[in-house]
Amino acid sequence: MNLILNIDLKKPSKQIRYEDKILLIGSCFTENIGNSLKEMKFSVLQNPHGILFDPVSVCKSLLSYIQNKQYTEKDLFQLNEI
Repeated sequence: MNLILNIDLKKPSKQIRYEDKILLIGSCFTENIGNSLKEMKFSVLQNPHGILFDPVSVCKSLLSYIQNKQYTEKDLFQLNEI
C-alpha cells in the first residue's frame, strides 16, 4: 500500500521576480505567505482591507481597488464603541 501521493510539479513559465509588486488578499494563510515573502525582500502589499475569509469579500475588495474607491466617513461604523 502506497501512502504517499507523488505529484509531478512543473516549473511555471513565469516566476515572481524581485522587481514585481505583489498583492496578496485572503486569510491568515495569506498573511504567513506575505510575511515570508517580505522577509525575502519582495515588494508585498497584503490584505489592505484586513484578513478576508470568503470569496465574496475578496471580490468586493478587488473591485474597490480597481474602481479606486474613495472611502468617506459614511463608510465607517463603530463596533463596541471603537
